[in-house]
Amino acid sequence: MKCSEDGGRTALAVLFFVALLVCAAAPARAWQSTASEDREEVFEKVDPYTRGDAKALEKLGYVQYGPFVLFDKVRTEEVEEALGKVQLLWLETAHFKIGSNLRLYRQVGDVKEDDKLEAELKRLKTRLPYFARLPKNKLDPWVRLHLFAQRLEDQYADFQRRFGLTDGPLDAAPGKEGFRPGEGPLLGMQQKFVVLLTEKKSGSARFLKQFLNTETDHWQRWRTKDGAALLAISSEGLKDLNFTRESDLHATVASEMAMNFVECLGRGGVHPPQWFRAGLAHVYSRQVDERCSVSAVGTSSARDDEHSYNWPPRVYGLVFNKVAKPWPEMALQTKWEDLKAQGHLTAWSRVSWLLARKDTDLNALILGLTAPLGPGGDAERQEAALKAATGRTTAEIDAEWRKFVLREYPKN
Repeated sequence: MKCSEDGGRTALAVLFFVALLVCAAAPARAWQSTASEDREEVFEKVDPYTRGDAKALEKLGYVQYGPFVLFDKVRTEEVEEALGKVQLLWLETAHFKIGSNLRLYRQVGDVKEDDKLEAELKRLKTRLPYFARLPKNKLDPWVRLHLFAQRLEDQYADFQRRFGLTDGPLDAAPGKEGFRPGEGPLLGMQQKFVVLLTEKKSGSARFLKQFLNTETDHWQRWRTKDGAALLAISSEGLKDLNFTRESDLHATVASEMAMNFVECLGRGGVHPPQWFRAGLAHVYSRQVDERCSVSAVGTSSARDDEHSYNWPPRVYGLVFNKVAKPWPEMALQTKWEDLKAQGHLTAWSRVSWLLARKDTDLNALILGLTAPLGPGGDAERQEAALKAATGRTTAEIDAEWRKFVLREYPKN
């Protein structure tokens, strides 16, 4: 598994199970015909849904459209130049800087996705003054940008709410006296989170190579020395894995951002445990669409096989047959590829259970799991975090979780 200097994770591991996935939906089409799909799409220069009106931007919680400084000293114009002088749409919100050249997406008649998009668009419509012109069953490039702005800010707010975190005063930051993880702006980062959404793999690959000196054909997270957390991802990279829907892209972004958020807390230099990062990523991914847990390596036998993505009975089987790794043993795993299918399923179950457990102090949990390592290493840190959050040892909390699974999860 390839990592950045600060621990960003690539999506290379998903290639190991590409052959297991079966495409169940037609790929989204570009604005042009199929024959012209390789040509760059020409976007409207001015957002047709706000027309650049300052009051409309304020109502949406936006700061500005591009051009602007994207991260460190890199400007949006430089990114467009590096990507081959392509046009991108740029948007800055309260916590994010987003760039996109995603093409028009035609809905494919998937009922679950259609219902999801209908609910999202209904919310967005109340905030956009010129929304009536939206084509039916299509998401044009500007609408997709607005949707991702809404989704990302929603997830950020949900993450803070769950774990009792706030942005705090702007002068509270790493290195300041009295700083604690989660108290400073942007979860302790010095710059806003950057999300680059490209249609083609070449777009995200060029960005990563030019500005971060790293190479991958799929997606990657990164943290810069000047305090920016980035995600670069392409729609084409997901299509290679037979995940072609808009909801697939949304779910994967949600998964990666969950890991970005938790890894950024405090910038202590040492990641929280692998089981917690993976489990939280799957929680957020499956909240979007349970069929789209792309990073849960080995859990899918077919793209739309309900037994593949219906995880609770599978976890029940692991616990009932006593093959689920004990929690203290799983706590020692440090590599993503070591989790395998069993590990992803149990990590998701344990984290989702902790989040829903009535007596879990989630603020104590996340601050404990992201605290600097002491002399006893990560095992000691995890034991202390779980004790502070639940009042139980790791072994005791494992026994409680197993009883819950056997009592509450369906057998099939």
